[in-house]
Amino acid sequence: MTIGGASDELGIPIDKITGQWGDTDLIPEGGGTGGSRSLQQGGAAVRQASLELIEVARERAAGQLEVSPADLVFDTSRSEFTVAGDPDASVPLARLAEMERLMVRSVFSAPGPTFPFGAHLAVVEVDTETGEGGRAPGGGRVALANMGAVPVRARAAEEALAGGASPAEAAELAADGTEPGEDIHSDRAFRQHLARVLTRRALEHRAD
Repeated sequence: MTIGGASDELGIPIDKITGQWGDTDLIPEGGGTGGSRSLQQGGAAVRQASLELIEVARERAAGQLEVSPADLVFDTSRSEFTVAGDPDASVPLARLAEMERLMVRSVFSAPGPTFPFGAHLAVVEVDTETGEGGRAPGGGRVALANMGAVPVRARAAEEALAGGASPAEAAELAADGTEPGEDIHSDRAFRQHLARVLTRRALEHRAD
């Protein structure tokens, strides 16, 4: 997947890219793997390095084409720089690398933790007289985790369920009541969408 990311950013076929791991002469530092973060860390690092490499190549391409770097557009479908407004004026990334080795040393630092799950739902009802658990057709408790610094209890959604709201309506209220953060993996809108979908599905399953 990390090689595929470099291919996507640089426009170079995967079979032309060699991945190398564990060579401390080339990679003197690293955090290892753990917590399913290989792609989250390694993939993001490869993408960052690829984008930085493009900027180094852009300066070289600007000198070759005698234009400003800002006037160049990198076309990933052909792996080449073209001059904006003049597609015939171009230079391939490979040719720039043949002139002189293109290389960057990039160190990626994640801006914050990642959240593999968007929502968790638990519905529990206990009879205060008997102490026995059960499931009622309406009501229940709704809580979402990994949508902020601490888990969030969706009281508006709970009240809506008690009033006969549909799972979709309650899920909408639950998601709208969250304030998830953003990082390189997803933005706030996507995380709220994920919470909305997963909460609705869980409520529909409970209703069954």
